Amino acid sequence: MRSKSIAFLLFFLPILLIGQTDELEKQYLYEYIKEKNLTPVGKKRITENWYETLEELGGYPHVPYNPGNEEIEYERVIGFSGIEKTYIFKKVKEWIAINYGNLKEVVHYEDYESGKIIAQANIVINDEVVLSSFMGNPKNCVETITCYHTVVFSIIEEKMKMQAMNITFYAETESRIRDGVFIPKETLHYTLNQVYPIANKDKSTWKSRLATLQRIGLEVDEMEEELSKYILSSKDEGF
Repeated sequence: MRSKSIAFLLFFLPILLIGQTDELEKQYLYEYIKEKNLTPVGKKRITENWYETLEELGGYPHVPYNPGNEEIEYERVIGFSGIEKTYIFKKVKEWIAINYGNLKEVVHYEDYESGKIIAQANIVINDEVVLSSFMGNPKNCVETITCYHTVVFSIIEEKMKMQAMNITFYAETESRIRDGVFIPKETLHYTLNQVYPIANKDKSTWKSRLATLQRIGLEVDEMEEELSKYILSSKDEGF
């Protein structure tokens, strides 16, 4: 578990590398604290809140950042020893149809020669959040977030690369009180890049945003596992 040293966070300025990391979050939190001109007690409280939130979620989520296009992209490479390109290509299209729907609607591009299939997918995340009610009391709510993303499959003999990119969200939020101001229900549209940085936003959103980053990574892992099983099990059964 990371040290909760207040002095380390408040006075350490990390080298600004290109990427989405826990170290950069510390930089943003440092700047946020500095701008708010908080008392020592306030600095200590907000720093402890940040580390407690990370601890509750098991640490800062891994966020893969592509410095070439300055986008967050998830990539997995899967090996299929002894399985030819033609078979993998066919099974990926089957899997897309089963999980994403009508191929004509969700597959935006396919080319066997290059081994490319580009599809549009979405997942629904039900996010549990704690908000302030009109009377200032905490209230537990479930907000629905739909995550849209492009998946690029690059297929060659015995191997496939899968990339999830262009990740955007539509979130239906509940009404709340923020800094004494009533905010009605609203529908928000934002990209994954806009979720980050987290530390310099309202601390009531920290857990929700960190959990969203964590969930996206888990979804990509599940996608890789399910697709691999589908291709390998079909081959084993002789279909």
